[in-house]
Amino acid sequence: MVSDFAIPRGPTPRILVADPDGDIRARYRDTLHAAGCDVLEARDGRDALAKALSRAPSLIVTETLLPFIDGYALCALLRHDSVTRTVPILVVTTETRPAELARARAAGADMVIVKPVAQEVILNEIRRLLVKSSDPRGRSQTVRRKVAAKLKKAADLIERTGTRPHPPAKRHERYATTTPPQPPPQLICPSCRLPLKYVQSHIGGVNSRHPEQYDDFTCPGSCGAFQYRQRTRKLRKAT
Repeated sequence: MVSDFAIPRGPTPRILVADPDGDIRARYRDTLHAAGCDVLEARDGRDALAKALSRAPSLIVTETLLPFIDGYALCALLRHDSVTRTVPILVVTTETRPAELARARAAGADMVIVKPVAQEVILNEIRRLLVKSSDPRGRSQTVRRKVAAKLKKAADLIERTGTRPHPPAKRHERYATTTPPQPPPQLICPSCRLPLKYVQSHIGGVNSRHPEQYDDFTCPGSCGAFQYRQRTRKLRKAT
């Protein structure tokens, strides 16, 4: 039941709800306020992206069918930005095609729920994602256990062979920037023919003598995110 919904202890969670339907946003707002959450609302993907980057939400609930920037592109953009990379994303959508649901997960959604769905199901999933994201101590313990297991495996290998294993080849340093070495080109969306909007670039490569630059773009329409590879001059849809 909705009355059983309880948020994790700690700072008041701030939930960003992105949905073009005002009645749906109002239901989220009333229920989440009653549960002790702060609520931000966005009626389109462009507004949702701006509020996510400026207001630091604890969790984002979004439809895939959003004006300007759709839910798929919104997820991809949020996952590419260091400010929102780890923020849990719950997609609640009227879309039922398996390929589109898989597309939402590939874009960065932590969970995808298909409408119509009972409100308590959505609230329980919000609580689960908040609890998961608010447990850094548990995550750090898991990381430490994995590192310890790898170190023990390496020590056992050295003891058995009497030699040290060769370290894996290091890739050239990679980083994201909005001022790349090569200026991003002016590109047109291959679907709707609108000019694509530049977001950021990824710089790196196998080594310093073979650098790579990938430029991220988003369509101002509803066609999603794209990536341009400078070396091959090819534009592809981001996944």
